[in-house]
Amino acid sequence: MAFCTNCGTQTEDGVRFCPSCGTEIGATAAPQQTPPQAPESAQPQQPVWRGAPQPGAPTPQGYAAPGQGAPGGQPAYGAPSDWASDAQQNKVWGVLAYILFLIPLLAGPKNSQYTRYHTNQGLSFFIVWVVIVIVLNIVSAIVTAAMFSGGGLGLLYGYGWGGLVIFSIIGTVLGIIFAIIGIIGIVHAVKGEKKPLPIVGKINILKVQ
Repeated sequence: MAFCTNCGTQTEDGVRFCPSCGTEIGATAAPQQTPPQAPESAQPQQPVWRGAPQPGAPTPQGYAAPGQGAPGGQPAYGAPSDWASDAQQNKVWGVLAYILFLIPLLAGPKNSQYTRYHTNQGLSFFIVWVVIVIVLNIVSAIVTAAMFSGGGLGLLYGYGWGGLVIFSIIGTVLGIIFAIIGIIGIVHAVKGEKKPLPIVGKINILKVQ
């Protein structure tokens, strides 16, 4: 007695082919072929946006329009390059803002945030310095008047000269300090940086972004 190697049907001796499936008796059954599996599809990648979307189109994920913050704390689209380009084109106006702020204020480009920022810094610097000079002059005038006046104020005559010397020293020191602050502002403008000045940098007189 023999058995079909393909379907297992029992056959008589001497029979060459299986009566059920037709497989030759004694032949090795062909291995079953596994159908090819389709490759796993790769996860779609987020598109890389290298330019601004078309008007009216929805904002893509991971894209921030100019003036808006990007996801994850990244800079808004175009913000660094826009400021650098603005600074490169208007560097002369930025430097003039710390020397003669009226020139960039009146004749500078109105749409330049770089020029407007440094003009505001230069204007604040100038106003604070003028206020300090006026206060020192008023105090000095009061001390001088007291020195040469009659009555009880005349007793200040002996101390008046010392006061004038002290005020003169204070004015000189403040002048040096503000000269250094002005130089710092010019350096910031030349480098195209957006950094506030020491002491007066937080004052906003002009509307800047």
